[in-house]
Amino acid sequence: MKDTGFPDRPLEMARGRIEADPRAMLNTAVDLLRGPIPGSPGTDVETFERAIANRVGRRHGVAVGSGKAALILALKALRLPPDSEVVLPAFLVPEVVAVILGTGLRPRIVDVDPRTFNLDPAAVAAAARPTVRVVLPVHLFGTPCDIAAIQEVSRQCGAVVIEDAAQALGAEIGGRAAGSFGRMSYFSFGVFKNLNTLLGGMILTDDDDLARDLRVLQRALRPPNRRELAEAWMHWLALGAATHPVTFRGIVGPVVSAMERLSAGWSRRAALKPPAEYRTPSIDVSKFMVGFSDVQARLGLTMLPRLDPAAAVRVRNADSLDRSLAGIPGVATQAVPAGGRSIRWNYPMLIPDRDRVLPDVRRASGFDLAPGYTPDLSAIPAFREYSCPCPVAARADATHVYVPVHPDLAPGTFEAAADRLANVLRAVT
Repeated sequence: MKDTGFPDRPLEMARGRIEADPRAMLNTAVDLLRGPIPGSPGTDVETFERAIANRVGRRHGVAVGSGKAALILALKALRLPPDSEVVLPAFLVPEVVAVILGTGLRPRIVDVDPRTFNLDPAAVAAAARPTVRVVLPVHLFGTPCDIAAIQEVSRQCGAVVIEDAAQALGAEIGGRAAGSFGRMSYFSFGVFKNLNTLLGGMILTDDDDLARDLRVLQRALRPPNRRELAEAWMHWLALGAATHPVTFRGIVGPVVSAMERLSAGWSRRAALKPPAEYRTPSIDVSKFMVGFSDVQARLGLTMLPRLDPAAAVRVRNADSLDRSLAGIPGVATQAVPAGGRSIRWNYPMLIPDRDRVLPDVRRASGFDLAPGYTPDLSAIPAFREYSCPCPVAARADATHVYVPVHPDLAPGTFEAAADRLANVLRAVT
């Protein structure tokens, strides 16, 4: 390994932050202890649905138990023939492909744009054929895709657009909210998303007929049970504690560093281990057919006002990184398209020869850098028959890491850390 010329530093900045507001956590715990979860959505769910739909600028919101359930119901509501194909980007979580297959449809995996890592409109056009009936653009990491171009290509090939805005609540493109363009869109509200309802998701649409059909499907979902929500609450508590700056600097960071010294690449292997079921050709989607509860809706309404202030800090930190990393040979970051506003939920950075230089960069920078959960789907053996060559996604998969930009990193002090990271990278690239 090349010597960076910089002394080793303790890991100071966790790769992500799970906000664990004590009052919100306590109120939710009390809600979970009160009694059984009602079997049908109540008034709080309806209020939450209206709040999200109004924020995005949609007529209808239908809350469900997860982002996966939202995608399943959106596809079912279209009543597509069994040979229908769904075009989606190759740089994405494997769960999406498995869910599409589980609904009886066929994914068609295409390459991504080299600047934004989002679905490439030209790749969508190249994939067009009569069996392509859905295009699934993704606003990856909270950065909007070129949705206008994707909509036009989809219109020309007669396909319906369903926006995957799972990570993008608050993002904008062309003066409109991400999630306001497709015939339907969906969001995810899990513990790892910027709006946390323990488990949850929502489908949005302006189509009254589709909304009616989605309501029928929603009413058929089984209610979440207290055990499921309690497990998610415990997950929230554990991750919130582990990623808190004080805990991370004093306990978690040193443990991660020790594990890396004992087994180089340990954190990378941990980050890249999705459940085995998502690497198989299909999946039983019935387990995702879960509804949404008033308990979750109340938590979501409590957390909703925090979205914009947190996003503003992430954006300022990401801007600092953009300035510091500009011009370093071989280093690339996710570009925000013209007219777009990203919430910078994650900040991906591509570095050459990643696996060789990453241990030195982590030790010298103090950033807990690690590859993320978005592999090149076309390289997964179970999905190859649904893929075309995807060289851009392959490069991103082989070279990307996530850089922390979360709100606990105050912009005033983060600028110096960004400069230090840039200097370390210049020394090793």
